[in-house]
Amino acid sequence: MENRKRNMQIIIRVTEEERALIEEKMRQIPTLNLSAYARKILIDGYIITLDLREVKGHTAQLQKIISQILRFSWTTDILERTSTVRVGKLRYEHEMKLKAKRDRRAEDKFVYVQGQKDGIEKGRSEGIEIGKRQGLNSLINCLRRTNCSEEQIIQELMTEYGLSRDDAADMLH
Repeated sequence: MENRKRNMQIIIRVTEEERALIEEKMRQIPTLNLSAYARKILIDGYIITLDLREVKGHTAQLQKIISQILRFSWTTDILERTSTVRVGKLRYEHEMKLKAKRDRRAEDKFVYVQGQKDGIEKGRSEGIEIGKRQGLNSLINCLRRTNCSEEQIIQELMTEYGLSRDDAADMLH
């Protein structure tokens, strides 16, 4: 070994699959000398270095996006399952509130209209009594001052106080 030109030894451990792959590549050259093949590849072989930092950054961003999508879909799924019940309940409560509001409005309107009717009836009955004494005379005098005919005054009394023609004519005289 002292007279050898190459007296340094490099030991490389490989698996059976890697050994088979190396032998396959040696047949493609073709060579049977493993030492010569290894020396040639190790010395003259291409060294490829890949800068994968950008790819790793994109991969990390993709993982975050996928995680957010999965979290969102999981949350959405839960919300869909639970919110169907909640939305139904909220919708029912909202409809009940609207119904109660409509009922209150209808009741208020009924009370208002009924109050109006009662007030008109009361006003008519009281108005007729008072009108017999003073208010009706003031109205008649006012209408006479505006040059209304007796027929127009009777029509006005019938319209305003709901009097019959005979009652209005009696009030006029």
